[in-house]
Amino acid sequence: MASSRLLWAVGIMGVVGGIAGIGAAQAPAKPLAFDVASVNTNISGGDNVDMNPTSTGITIHNTTLQVILRLAFRVQDEQILGGPGWVTKTRFDVVARSETPFPREELRTRLQTRLAERLALRTHNETREKPVYALVRATNRGQFGPQIHVMHAQAASPAKGADQPAFEVASIKPNPTGIGIRGHSFPGDRFEAANVPVRDLIMIAYGDPGRLLPDFMMSGGPSWIDRDRFDIHAKVGSGLPNSIAQKQVMLRGLLADRFKLKVHTELLDAPIYALTLARQDGALGRQLRRSDDSCGDGDAGAVQFYQPGQKARCVANVIPPGILLVRGETMTGIAYALTMTVGRVVQDHTGLTGAFDADAQFNPDGLPDWSPPAPGSPNLDAPSLFQALDQQLGLKLQSTRGSVDVLVIDRVERPTED
Repeated sequence: MASSRLLWAVGIMGVVGGIAGIGAAQAPAKPLAFDVASVNTNISGGDNVDMNPTSTGITIHNTTLQVILRLAFRVQDEQILGGPGWVTKTRFDVVARSETPFPREELRTRLQTRLAERLALRTHNETREKPVYALVRATNRGQFGPQIHVMHAQAASPAKGADQPAFEVASIKPNPTGIGIRGHSFPGDRFEAANVPVRDLIMIAYGDPGRLLPDFMMSGGPSWIDRDRFDIHAKVGSGLPNSIAQKQVMLRGLLADRFKLKVHTELLDAPIYALTLARQDGALGRQLRRSDDSCGDGDAGAVQFYQPGQKARCVANVIPPGILLVRGETMTGIAYALTMTVGRVVQDHTGLTGAFDADAQFNPDGLPDWSPPAPGSPNLDAPSLFQALDQQLGLKLQSTRGSVDVLVIDRVERPTED
């Protein structure tokens, strides 16, 4: 049966009034803008294209204005009309930052503001009729073919029920002072959090077992979830499983019950890094070696944090001023540590199994949310993270695209006090 072809009204973003060259007169400022932003022509060439959004801004490397417009206005190529020919040819580098974190949905508006200021970009929306395809069932009986299976999507928010694990008791109190160490722990049969915003709690609850959900894999939510702080003390009931993974699931239920949190996941095609072997012969770098101290399956890869003076084990940390410390961790654990460092999902494509120890030193200048090394620091003369992985560990971060699950906050409320 031939595909049906219909006419449907689709919105078209027209680029009107031309796009001025860099240095043209600025457009009037809009309310939402970055505190610091630069837009420069990339003359280095190459095919390596990067887009790294963070909670405080975005870094774009070697990208055409056409691609930037797709991000800023959430449109496809066929929905962009007009503009000079260099829109699809000239490459740009964009570095934009704000002093404080902002909701992810504001990123597009802030980027639109910067494009208007720096490139004198003017656009308007039109609605035109365009040919589209309608996906319909091929038979009048409404039956699917033998190779298609019906799956029922599930919201990420936990459903209440007898099988849903929950804390036996839990105390949630606002911390209006914002004073004290900000952090959390899972001691024994308890979950403890002090001076933490709700965004942190969501990152803890919805991360992989023993790990935080990266901030850039969350979207939505009001501004107060980054600003208001809370202290939480929760205890698992006697006889119930109390692994870190179990307590993370219980925390989801607590957030749904006390903060009325509702979320769902969306699968997006996004830039990622593939962690691969850098050398054709598969040889490891001199500072990456097999480990005799495997972390095992206790908490499904729970990442531990190095404590000075203690023997490091089950560690995959990247710490200032630019040190990668790995003890007894898998390549998946190393990929996770790099994900939290570079602000983009890193997937393990090395094919290596087992546990590893590694030590690498690098200069973090240019990485999202990292400060340059202090004057006199030995890391000032160290290679970049990408170079250090290659030279010291025999690993490589290859820029590519892949599917990324993003957690979208649909609803959240301030809790009532105990």
